[in-house]
Amino acid sequence: MGDKRIKRISMDNPPRRLEASVGYFNLMPYELHGLLWRKFYDAKVDKRREIWKSFNLPVEEIQKKFILMTKERNEFAKRKGYLNRVDMILDEIKISRAVFDSFMRHIDKVIGYCNRQLPGVNDLPNWFYSEFNSPCFICRMSLFPFKNFDEVIDCVMGEYKFLSEFKDKIDIQLGSESKMVYKRETDSFEITIYKDENIRHKSIDLIHELGHVICFLRDSKNNINHLKKSKYLREKEAFEIEFSVLQKISLTLFHAYFGDVLKLIWETLFQIELYDNPNRNLDKLYAEIFNRCFIRAKQKTNPLYILEKRIVLSPLSSLPHAVSQAGLVMKMV
Repeated sequence: MGDKRIKRISMDNPPRRLEASVGYFNLMPYELHGLLWRKFYDAKVDKRREIWKSFNLPVEEIQKKFILMTKERNEFAKRKGYLNRVDMILDEIKISRAVFDSFMRHIDKVIGYCNRQLPGVNDLPNWFYSEFNSPCFICRMSLFPFKNFDEVIDCVMGEYKFLSEFKDKIDIQLGSESKMVYKRETDSFEITIYKDENIRHKSIDLIHELGHVICFLRDSKNNINHLKKSKYLREKEAFEIEFSVLQKISLTLFHAYFGDVLKLIWETLFQIELYDNPNRNLDKLYAEIFNRCFIRAKQKTNPLYILEKRIVLSPLSSLPHAVSQAGLVMKMV
């Protein structure tokens, strides 16, 4: 074997192609995003403005460096022959240009339909759509159908009975993100659920990850290599199961879930606009797209995208999920 050593990046003298990223993370270290996000959202809404101020972040400098990092990411994509970062990600996750163009063309119809499904929109507190709140209709439900993971598993297995045969091969744990991994060496499934969510959102995540297990098993039965499918296709199939399960569990929950669909669309559209043209007032852009997604909202500016790990640390990771969900909603419109 050759001597394949990892080249460490000097933070004092980084390669030119990574100068902007190093500059950003010198100012806002990787770990700091999660710490600030938790402190901010763990607090009650009426305390968040005060907490945001207490961070004493050099917001304008952070935003300037974030824009430079965005441009650097676009340049990386261009060196690989793509138009920009979005174009590169579409190719990586195998979303065709036709599917993406359809997503963009119909997204306002999807947004309108989702808004019409939301429960209790006439009984919301005045801070619900403020920049200091992440609007969640699931958390506002007076009753929730699950108290623990066992109840979630039993419910999903009730809908997909063959899954019960593999119950002993499914290991569930908490971690830094929600995902499902097939462990070839033990012929088992390792599901990780994001540890910092409440039981309601952990339950929704678990339904989705069990959807991935169901799709894997269904493909195996038909002699299809599930792992060779594109990320987009795997997410699309898992969301089809998730939508079906939620609809059967509780229509109230299913309607509340459209709020989460809108939040994902908000995050995704913001990033599409960001990588299309980083040279703009991103605080206003983030607020404008929020208002577009939540039609009753009237935000003026919103700088809180700088706390969102998926936007800053995992750019466009929400794209396959948003396109999948929007496609499913379009079938209902």
